[in-house]
Amino acid sequence: MRLHFNFNKGLAMKSGLVMKSGKLNIIGAACLSLGLALGGGGEALAARKIQIGHAYAAQHPMHVAMEAFAAQVKKETKGELEFEIIPSGVLGGEVELIQQTVGGMLDASLIGAITMFQGFAPKAAIEDLPFIFTDRLVAQKAIDALFGAYISGKVIEPLGLKVATYLEHGFRQITNSRRAIAAPGDLSGLKLRVPPLAMRVEAFKLLGANPVPMSLPELFTALQQGTVDGQENPMATIESNKFYEVQKFISLTNHTYTSAPLVFNADTWKSFDPATQKIILDAAKMAKDMSRELYVKYEKDALARIKASGVTVTTDVDYKAFAEKVKPVWESFRKKHGSEMFDLISQAEKK
Repeated sequence: MRLHFNFNKGLAMKSGLVMKSGKLNIIGAACLSLGLALGGGGEALAARKIQIGHAYAAQHPMHVAMEAFAAQVKKETKGELEFEIIPSGVLGGEVELIQQTVGGMLDASLIGAITMFQGFAPKAAIEDLPFIFTDRLVAQKAIDALFGAYISGKVIEPLGLKVATYLEHGFRQITNSRRAIAAPGDLSGLKLRVPPLAMRVEAFKLLGANPVPMSLPELFTALQQGTVDGQENPMATIESNKFYEVQKFISLTNHTYTSAPLVFNADTWKSFDPATQKIILDAAKMAKDMSRELYVKYEKDALARIKASGVTVTTDVDYKAFAEKVKPVWESFRKKHGSEMFDLISQAEKK
């Protein structure tokens, strides 16, 4: 395999060169010639390193899967294309990562939930509707079928992105430092950190909490200092970020299921030739499958470690009471955006 990166196209996009009659203009040609002279040939210049940022810890299953993704791409392109996975919010919180990827400051990012795009594409908030997925298998079937295709093609990609896959991020649970949460009334008055998402804020207001929007990199310190009483996140995020070290209670509410889109800036994606795009998509599918396998085991082991640390685990949760309280957000979403996405999820439930 040789030169899977479409070098001329990528150089033109990134360097501001323009194409005329299918050829580089005279300035572009001069720059290309100089580059070849300095670089010792096209193969050296074709080698490319791309950073992919995300907000999660290095031991998180998604990061492990992304490292495997990067390794497979490097192997299949014989080192001509490398992805460097940057964890822990080093390149920014998730809203910032989306902004940077849409704007082209970043070539790619892994965003921890579809719903994080709702500030840019309101339909993405479908994922934020509490209890919309009855179990993990239904959620995965929906993502792998028409619902996932709809989210990619009609919600995320029109922003100027390409969705390569969706990694597993699992169901969200509630932790706090004050009391066990088994029913909506137990949330009354709790200062609960939530992502800066309108739908999430509204849902937790209906449940009686005092939601505090905050980006993930700020959360541990906020919990430690008592700025907030609690938070809600998938189990792997709770454990890998050590949130349980500054919390006393965890409730297995399973209130929201999240999938993590791996997205590329559209111009970056177009700069790869079809063979390289296929290599990336094949590696992305591998990472998706790996993340699902890893997450189930990690979730079980993480809960055991959290429990062993002395945190009180509540499993007897009144799910029906929670679902009843948040009905208004369902009704509001359906009124604004129609029933098509609900129907696509229902199709997955029947399979």
